Amino acid sequence: MILDPELATPPAARTLKLDGQVLIFTAVTVADRCAPLEATGAQLITAPRQGLGLELAAVLSELARWEINELHLECGATLAGALLQAGLIDELLIYLAPILLGDSALGLFHLPELRRMSERIPLEIIDVRASAETGVHRAAGIWRSELECSRSD
Repeated sequence: MILDPELATPPAARTLKLDGQVLIFTAVTVADRCAPLEATGAQLITAPRQGLGLELAAVLSELARWEINELHLECGATLAGALLQAGLIDELLIYLAPILLGDSALGLFHLPELRRMSERIPLEIIDVRASAETGVHRAAGIWRSELECSRSD
């Protein structure tokens, strides 16, 4: 599954050559722009635009219609932050490498600045596994339909 609001995925992209069905969610409906990707076998699904991206709840609703009830995401901080802020993540599986990158490295989530500790997003660690090179941390969120920001400091 690819989220591509502007339909910028090139028809020669390697991901389109992988086994299995490729779904591309986009806000673009112009047939001339859709045809090259559809010719690769990808299925384009129109989703409503929200800001610069797509309406994420609508994307997940469409996936549910396809009977996709579990989704593992590999994405950047912007999409991860948007999903987290919308309350659409119910579990995090975080792979940690034993490497420090410094304060200018990209974070896991693009989120608004925390002004008070009561705005934090509490998580419960439910499993930790370590290997020689990486650690895997599973954390389940304790939020509901919207982030709980009213907890006391």
